[in-house]
This record gives sequence, C-alpha cells and structure tokens, in this order.
Amino acid sequence: MKPLINLSHLIVSLSLQGLFYLVHGDLWLGAVAGLFFCLGREIAQAEYRGIEASPTKLRKDFPLLGGFFPKYWTRKALLADLAIPALLTITIAITLQP
Repeated sequence: MKPLINLSHLIVSLSLQGLFYLVHGDLWLGAVAGLFFCLGREIAQAEYRGIEASPTKLRKDFPLLGGFFPKYWTRKALLADLAIPALLTITIAITLQP
C-alpha cells in the first residue's frame, strides 16, 4: 500500500526553501520556488495521465495545455503533492521571516 503523502514533495520544497534562505536570506523566494517546482511536476503528471487516457496514447494528439484540465488531476495530486508542501513552506515563511 502506498503512503497517502509523498514525502519527496515536502523534502524538495523544504530543501529549496532552505537553499534560498542560505543564498538570498529570504524564505519567501524558497517557498515560491518549492511551490512552482511541485506545480510543474504535477502538471507534467496530469499530462501523462491525459495522454494515457487519450484514444491514440500519443503526445501529438494531446492538447497543448491539457495538463491544466481538471479531469486529469487527482485529489491526491492537489492535496498531498501540491497544497501540503505549499502550505508548509508558506507557514514557515510567515512564521520565521523577520
């Protein structure tokens, strides 16, 4: 059985936030970087689900912005892989930013 929350998204988001804090001294840059990394990854995964669901299973027959179609997104993708890492890094930025 797979775990409900994929910890890799949390780890990557927190690592990016820490890296940006060390380099630039700004927690918000890291929170935004983590958010966009997870968002890009989830859009790509939605595209793969959409390609698999298409009749021809070919990338060329899939719409350009098909990864944004809500029917290819799962509840787990929205909550565990996108919202939770984003909320955690934003909470850290709000709490610890002077």
